[in-house]
Amino acid sequence: MAETYREVDKHLSDLPLGSHDLIDIVKRIRGITSQKHRTQVLLSKQVTTSDYLKKCAVDENGDRYNLNKVKVDITYQRSLRLKKIFEHLDTQDIFSGEELGFDTMLAGSVDFAIRPNNDIYVWDGFRRCILAMLKGLVNIPANVEHHPYEWKKDITKCRKKEAFCFSQRNGTSERMKPEELFKAGVAEGNKIYLEVKDALAKCELDVLRVLLGNTKLGGYKEFETVVLETPFNDADYTTLEYMIEASDIIRNAFGSNVNEVSGHLLTGMACFLFHNAESQEESTDYYIEPDDLYEQFEDYVNNKKGTQSNLTKDRIHSISRQSVAWQIATKVYGMKKTAASEMMKISDDQAEQLVATR
Repeated sequence: MAETYREVDKHLSDLPLGSHDLIDIVKRIRGITSQKHRTQVLLSKQVTTSDYLKKCAVDENGDRYNLNKVKVDITYQRSLRLKKIFEHLDTQDIFSGEELGFDTMLAGSVDFAIRPNNDIYVWDGFRRCILAMLKGLVNIPANVEHHPYEWKKDITKCRKKEAFCFSQRNGTSERMKPEELFKAGVAEGNKIYLEVKDALAKCELDVLRVLLGNTKLGGYKEFETVVLETPFNDADYTTLEYMIEASDIIRNAFGSNVNEVSGHLLTGMACFLFHNAESQEESTDYYIEPDDLYEQFEDYVNNKKGTQSNLTKDRIHSISRQSVAWQIATKVYGMKKTAASEMMKISDDQAEQLVATR
């Protein structure tokens, strides 16, 4: 099926979790119908030198590993970005200015893991393998490790080990995004990330298709921090319960129009709910009944045409959650500024900053 650059880019960035053959990914890229002349030049076949082939990985029979038979497990890998692929192919030599294509020196060696069923997985060097194949190279230098044969009874151990090695190697260099570390950590079986995944599931939210079908969460790190630090625990309610309720209120109000839920809005709403519960406990005039929490947020979205950004863009970073909660109190629930400041326990100086942004 013929596809445009944009369609292929979206397909690759949204690859379902699980195993994929590298050759299928390469065929999809090569099949882009909207290729310009420059793109066709970048994808032209590259000559394989004998010196390069000598460096390429071989199996126990002395045969070179063929990239056409290699797989990738997207369960822990980062998404493939088509723009970056073509940027790498467009790199030029610093001396001659000539196109490098697949730079064998820059690529170094990748890492393969052989699972007990003899499937070959690239656990580090996924993009470099794709680059090589796009230039017509089917062999590559690689470090090769075999998973224990006894893992054949539980193949998930292979994935966990690969995910662990992937996150350790790439995470410590600070190149991976927090959400990418989360995805790899879940595949690895890391207890901390499994706790965050459980919280996401209860909030009916998704990050990098780990919980496909749920509403996408934007600003993952803020969500992770609040889940692990639990700043809104009180005698009757936990932080997670406030987060679940906040997610429900936000998703209910925005409905099908919400492409993603802002992490800062979510934690700010949880902060507001926490202080609202305090108001009930202290019998103040600030308390808002549960039904009104939902109805007034719906009114803010549907009648006042309020957006998530309007509630988060002017937050004070030193009190990010409290200031978003203050915006929610004043813009969504119509509280007076002084009342909102008192409810969120915001100082006079901080309140003045917030008032100035309105």
